[in-house]
Amino acid sequence: MAQLQDLPAWVQFPDTERVEWLNKVIHQLWPYIGEYARVFLTDFIIPQVKELSSNF
Repeated sequence: MAQLQDLPAWVQFPDTERVEWLNKVIHQLWPYIGEYARVFLTDFIIPQVKELSSNF
């Protein structure tokens, strides 16, 4: 059986933000998200923009 200290903060303190876990995940993933965004832009978006703009 789970002990009180094992429960998420929002169970013990309902006024605590309930998406605290999501904030932690985003904080841990942020460096990787930035790298993915850079690769996505340089490998996919920029070539498409160049191709579309060459038609004008």
